[in-house]
Amino acid sequence: MVDDDKLFAWSLERYLLSQGIHTIAVSSGKRAVELAKKVKFDLLFVDYQMPDMDGIAVAKTIQDTDPEVKTIMISARQREEIPCEETLLAAYFNKPIDFSEMKRLLIGMKILNNGQ
Repeated sequence: MVDDDKLFAWSLERYLLSQGIHTIAVSSGKRAVELAKKVKFDLLFVDYQMPDMDGIAVAKTIQDTDPEVKTIMISARQREEIPCEETLLAAYFNKPIDFSEMKRLLIGMKILNNGQ
């Protein structure tokens, strides 16, 4: 998970952990790219707007080395305002996140079981 908003990152990390999803949280796009060279990610939660590298660049860079990683973009901006290919993102969420909607998505992506 990559987000420079520490409070938001903390709340998303707490939610994901409560659903049994192991997370690694970083606050920098560059740090996420470095980490992805060492660690295999199944799922990437990335904020669009960060100071060092935007979320699109982070997702593209990580997917260039690991095309299997699924990216979920998170932003305060509307989806239409973010220029990227549709195939880059598995999903998009506006902040604040509706966690019941997030859970439905994760079940649909088979990240979570329906019984969780």
